[in-house]
Amino acid sequence: SSLIYDAFTCLGLFAADMILVPLSADLAAFRSANRLLGYMIARQICDGDKIKYIAYPYRAKWDLSWGTMDELCGGRFYGCITQSDRRQALKNEKKAYAMHINQQNRQEYKALAQRLGIY
Repeated sequence: SSLIYDAFTCLGLFAADMILVPLSADLAAFRSANRLLGYMIARQICDGDKIKYIAYPYRAKWDLSWGTMDELCGGRFYGCITQSDRRQALKNEKKAYAMHINQQNRQEYKALAQRLGIY
């Protein structure tokens, strides 16, 4: 959230072992997040080593490359989850997308969990 002075948000950032930042894979999103997180790190609201960036939803054809995103976030880029038409189709349905996830997204989530050390 952009409301960085919310007490609950600050408490959560202090207590977190890991802070996952999902971003659109475009330059504007990375600039905005870097500015906000840089301010929070400077004010000691959160620890910069806990921050992990994730590109979501990622569209390889139009979005920034992995190397560019990793450079923009100072080596804290951990992966991406690609855009899924099925997720959009199930957005307002009774079925949970997690129960009907496509194979590519399943592999991406698994790789991300392994890289984060939680799987």
